[in-house]
Amino acid sequence: MLPETEHILPDVLDHAAEALFRKYDWKDGGWGNAPKFPQSMVIEFLLRRYHRSGDKLALDMATHALRSMVRGGLYDLIGGGFHRYSVDNQWLLPHFEKMLYDNTLLIRSYLYAWQIT
Repeated sequence: MLPETEHILPDVLDHAAEALFRKYDWKDGGWGNAPKFPQSMVIEFLLRRYHRSGDKLALDMATHALRSMVRGGLYDLIGGGFHRYSVDNQWLLPHFEKMLYDNTLLIRSYLYAWQIT
């Protein structure tokens, strides 16, 4: 357990953000290839980075990822909620399984993005 006085150095956060920028899929949204999982914790990190530092690229990447997922087949238009992951790179063909913990994290990311935009 870390003492309460220790903090993550800003350089570490900058390097993490740079790695995310380099690996982001600007065509289809998200990181990596199929199967594509929604990266809600990464998105929340980017939204918080924007909120704290004004890093516009972090906001653009986070909102692009969120829009890509909701416009594809990951969001269930009939039953509501998000499927676990997409089996293609474009978020069009979902794996037809829903997990409560995934939906909880995604709802939080979408809400936070709405609040700061």
